[in-house]
Amino acid sequence: MLFLSLVCTSLYATETPESPKKTLNVVSWGGKYTESQITAYYKPFADKFGVTIQALTYSGGLGQIRSQVKTHNIKWDVVDLTLADAVKGCNDGLLEPIDLSAFPLGANSTPPLNDFYDITTLTSCAVPMVVWSTVIAYNETPFIKAKKKPSKLTDLWDIETFAGKRGLRKTPQVTLEWALIADGVPLTDVYTVLSTNEGVDRAFTVLDRIKKQVIWWETGAQALQLLDSNQVIMTAIYNGWASDAILNNGKPYKIIWDAQLFDLDVLSIVKGSANLELALEFVKFASESQQLAEQARYIAYSPARKSSFKLLPTTTQLGYDLKQYLPMTPANFNTALRYDFTWWAKHQEELTDKFNAWLARN
Repeated sequence: MLFLSLVCTSLYATETPESPKKTLNVVSWGGKYTESQITAYYKPFADKFGVTIQALTYSGGLGQIRSQVKTHNIKWDVVDLTLADAVKGCNDGLLEPIDLSAFPLGANSTPPLNDFYDITTLTSCAVPMVVWSTVIAYNETPFIKAKKKPSKLTDLWDIETFAGKRGLRKTPQVTLEWALIADGVPLTDVYTVLSTNEGVDRAFTVLDRIKKQVIWWETGAQALQLLDSNQVIMTAIYNGWASDAILNNGKPYKIIWDAQLFDLDVLSIVKGSANLELALEFVKFASESQQLAEQARYIAYSPARKSSFKLLPTTTQLGYDLKQYLPMTPANFNTALRYDFTWWAKHQEELTDKFNAWLARN
């Protein structure tokens, strides 16, 4: 996902001699994201239920889960996964089924199936937690006296009005979708058009227009560094990185939400967990409206429950309106496109080869 680190943190509840504590191993992505989870629901759960939460990190994927399940040596209980990995993990028998209908009501008494972002048609082994996205960001300082500021995706291609280098992630994902959208393809037709050879060629032709002006990045930290060092006039970036720079560090950056590509992260339980009952209680607790709203205070990802939005603080510690920095805020979300991981599973190898070949050409 967005923030990576290598840490292992144990969160202990208050000890009582007569009650040895159970340990729940919860795995996530590290960095600011895990920090937000620890504050919002790891520690509160440990305190409430008198257990130890072992906060572990990984770099994504299903490899370690698959190995644990295959060898019947389950070390992890709960894992934060991309939606794509949760769907595949469920289909491959690596994750426990989860009945969302049995989860707590929303803060406004909304039934859970009506409150969560709907993934029930995709998987029965995951609980939606946060929505995050890839957006465009730019430094407002050079535009203080400008008559026009970047405001939409097509401005990424407007090298006359907005001269300078652009940052893009060095992958076909998002890059090809954006090229077609910038060329006028409706959001609803993007993956249909991209499924044709003509559509792929069209996307690369659109990218040719700005190719010499692009600096390619591979990690969220690199994208932010491009802005921090003024190497680019604007860049594709994960919304969490851009929002953190603004909300917590006071950077003069502006996010363009037009055509954001969004995805979900979920919590799943590893198949065969010896702590299944406790793991399920943890997932229920973590995904309550209040806990998801609390997490958004520390990292600008949208809670995956509608009822959480009314619980969000109106301003941040630096006086910003938090909701302006969340992907699913209506004003930000009306031109959003959900990243279609099932489509990319079929086309990734072919389009990655084509993308790399295109990059290699002058």
